[in-house]
Order: sequence, then C-alpha cells, then structure tokens
Amino acid sequence: MAKKMANNTIDAFYKINDKINSTPKDIEELSAIRDFMQSVPNEIEKLDGQIKLGMQVYQILEEFKYAFAEDEDYDKQWRLYGSPNDTKSVIGRQMAALEKEKDKFVNLMQ
Repeated sequence: MAKKMANNTIDAFYKINDKINSTPKDIEELSAIRDFMQSVPNEIEKLDGQIKLGMQVYQILEEFKYAFAEDEDYDKQWRLYGSPNDTKSVIGRQMAALEKEKDKFVNLMQ
C-alpha cells in the first residue's frame, strides 16, 4: 500500500514537473506554462495529504522494523518527502529559462 501510494504521489509530481519543464513553441504556450506554475502551490497543497499519509505509513513500517525488499522502496520515502521542494526548485529554474524564451519571442515579433 505504501509503495503504491508513494508511486502515485511521486508520479503526480513528475507530471507537474514535466509540464513545467516543457519548452514553449510560442508566446501563448509560454503564458500557459507560467499560469500553470502559479497554480502549482495549490496542486502541492492537494497532494500534501497524500504525502503526510504516506510518511505516516513509512513511519509505522519503520517502527515495526519492516525490511524493504529493495533500496528503491526506501528511497521512495524520501523522494515522496522531498517532492514539493524539488518542484519548487524546478519552478525557480524554469522561470529564468522562460524569461529568456520570452525575450526571444519578443525579438521575433519585432
């Protein structure tokens, strides 16, 4: 259950990050990506409950000294925990890249 929950939540963050990292083909797509980035804090807030629940499950497993079959399962716990900050970092990097793209599109229009 913890693995599936973690996978679903991590996948949701991957989808958010992919959408943020998409390369705009024109100024309209650039604006759409920026608009989406402004909605990301709300998306993170929606996923926060799943993160907290997943972390609680991992904590229970740890209390019972559950041995994960693979190191990847253990790593998922920390990817789950760190996903919001990772996404915020992606937004920071992409804001700078989109600003350069905006300048490029403005120059093309002139």
